[in-house]
Amino acid sequence: MIDDNLKMRGTVRIEHYNESGVLQNVYNLNNLVVTGGKNYLAARAISNSQPVISHVALGTGVATPDIGQVNLTAPTASPRVAFTSITTDGSTIKTTTSFEAANSTGAITEAGIFIGASGDTLF
Repeated sequence: MIDDNLKMRGTVRIEHYNESGVLQNVYNLNNLVVTGGKNYLAARAISNSQPVISHVALGTGVATPDIGQVNLTAPTASPRVAFTSITTDGSTIKTTTSFEAANSTGAITEAGIFIGASGDTLF
């Protein structure tokens, strides 16, 4: 077995627009790739039987992120939203998603990428 201690990390860029479509704020945040996400990548590397990552969800949780999480600590009531685009650039995966104002108000403190609109496969 080869073990080179591959490190993974996520980053989240959030662009907040007002009702008129004017950019208000930009947030660039670090995000954790949880064990389930790493297991998913390993399985996907050897077989395409796993579905692709496809959705993002927002949350209001304030707990410290944990490597064993399978969901956000406090998901908002709004449903997960499908990516409007997904691309790669070398070793980077870039996804784009838009949330309606009614689904993304308040103190959004967590975000997660998921495999599917439901289920517990947090990336």
